[in-house]
Amino acid sequence: FFFQAEDGIRDFCLSRGLGDVYKRQEYMGRLGKFNTDKMERDISVKRINWENIMKISVSSALSASISSILTNPLDVIKVRMQNDVTVLTKGIRIIPARGFNSTLKDIVQKEGATTLMSGARKSMVMASIGCVVYWPLYESFKDIVSRFTQQQLMLPLIASSLARTVSTIVLFPIDLLRTVEQGQKGFVSLSLRDLLNRKWSGFSATYSRDLIFSMAYWIVVENMRLQLKSRVYFEDSPFLTKFTINALSASLAGAISSALTLPFDVVKTRKQLNSDKLHYLSNIAVLRNIYAEEGLSAFFLGSLLVYSTNFRKASSQES
Repeated sequence: FFFQAEDGIRDFCLSRGLGDVYKRQEYMGRLGKFNTDKMERDISVKRINWENIMKISVSSALSASISSILTNPLDVIKVRMQNDVTVLTKGIRIIPARGFNSTLKDIVQKEGATTLMSGARKSMVMASIGCVVYWPLYESFKDIVSRFTQQQLMLPLIASSLARTVSTIVLFPIDLLRTVEQGQKGFVSLSLRDLLNRKWSGFSATYSRDLIFSMAYWIVVENMRLQLKSRVYFEDSPFLTKFTINALSASLAGAISSALTLPFDVVKTRKQLNSDKLHYLSNIAVLRNIYAEEGLSAFFLGSLLVYSTNFRKASSQES
């Protein structure tokens, strides 16, 4: 999952993006300004190779779909752990938090093992559509932004935030149904018609989580990969070199991004599964209620499971 795309071009590229999927194209003048009078250039700009972009998008979608099936039980357990509270008239009161083993045992014994696959089909759809939508947008925005700046902090920050905004809007209805399916007792399958009978709660929390995760992930992974290129090298195995660099970069970026977005993930789950009571509350209000009633530890319910699923997403993005 960590392999970068290759098309035979092995140029050094500060804004690498999807691996070496750009071919160098020249234009005249300075960055963003064309000069038709002088047949000379000051810099070169990489033009997107759309054929390679689409190939990588499809392969990423396939790998993400497969991994989403494998990690779906972890998603179900995470949702149950994050929503393991009793909603009262005056706020939220915590039920003694269950761990991974007790939650898994409870689900299997009381609801059946098939419950662990609740929302699996929608996870596959989200994973595949997400890759096809996100990758071309990320590279397109990155190409546009690179005409104005070559700063390694700004390129992934702006490109990932714009691409994630679009993909979150497109995928939110499916994500809402998936969370509801995973939070209900027993194996449940909902259709898009069921959205008409539900409040669309949790969009702002979902958007905040995805936006922060995407920006933090790409800032870390792009810059860390650049630093590791000059420090990690196996002379007899270019494959191992590339694998090691991408594995280390994705692991660290996924861990940092997950830690930053865990509170919003908890808020998202609570609002989507308790829309009748929490729909009209802001994210800040829900965060305050959780902290006041349950303490700081409530923001990190299912933290290892969140990291596992986010690492799966990051791995798919690195395919």
